[in-house]
Amino acid sequence: ASKRRFRLDQVVKIAIDSALKCQRAFEPEIKSNVIEGELQMEASTLDFVHDVLLVALDNVRAHSGFVKPRLRVDVRPSVAEGTIAIDVRSDCKSFDRAASRARMAEIRELMSAGNVGRRTRIEGGSGFLKLAAEVQQSAKGRVDFDFNEAGEFQLTVVYSLIVLPEEDIGSDQSSNVMSKGSLRRA
Repeated sequence: ASKRRFRLDQVVKIAIDSALKCQRAFEPEIKSNVIEGELQMEASTLDFVHDVLLVALDNVRAHSGFVKPRLRVDVRPSVAEGTIAIDVRSDCKSFDRAASRARMAEIRELMSAGNVGRRTRIEGGSGFLKLAAEVQQSAKGRVDFDFNEAGEFQLTVVYSLIVLPEEDIGSDQSSNVMSKGSLRRA
């Protein structure tokens, strides 16, 4: 039996739709940009992208200060590096940035010390720690977050993926498109 595969642009659309369903009564304006959207992905990539977007949306809902914030989701796979990067930028009001930066510094300190395991089990704890526990299993993985020059909050998650040779993946029956390569979680 062959494993279920999706185009990367389908993965992002499904993950956004699913993450929004988990955030009832939250209606952000989301624009996405997927580089190499035709790349074939294993279903496990959908799980990972969903987790990132769920954490990002939950953070925006809780901390942006907007009822209907604007979000930009950029997804960039790198076949050469064996990674996938997900950037989520969102509007946020400029209230008490000092307190926000202090909380972010605390989370970064826990991440750099590797103290993510115990804290990830606490409901309502930082989703960033949960993501870090997942991506830090590889030297290629990382989670970065801060306010950017435009005053937006930006979350960047890079995840290690294995590139499968074309002969190992065959054709995508649903779209009759031969894939250039497939990425799967490492």
